[in-house]
Amino acid sequence: MAPQGPGLTNLGFARPGCLVVEVLMDAFVDWSYRNLAGLMKLQYDCVLGRARQPWPSLTDDVLQCSWQVSVHHVVAAVAHSLQALPAKAA
Repeated sequence: MAPQGPGLTNLGFARPGCLVVEVLMDAFVDWSYRNLAGLMKLQYDCVLGRARQPWPSLTDDVLQCSWQVSVHHVVAAVAHSLQALPAKAA
């Protein structure tokens, strides 16, 4: 599990079937890591966070804005991913 960013570049070294939960900002959704996970045959899910206040604009400044993610949604995404694993891998 990781927020979108350089830490997810290691997906290229993950074993097929590895669970991946990406945390994304609602104003900056980029499916690059989802596509990489698909190419690598990884099990992918994502959780969208939201801004604590309205986004100023959709420029690079948006990357400096404060945002939050629901812990409940993160736990649910991880639980859903674990349930989808074959019985022997869980």
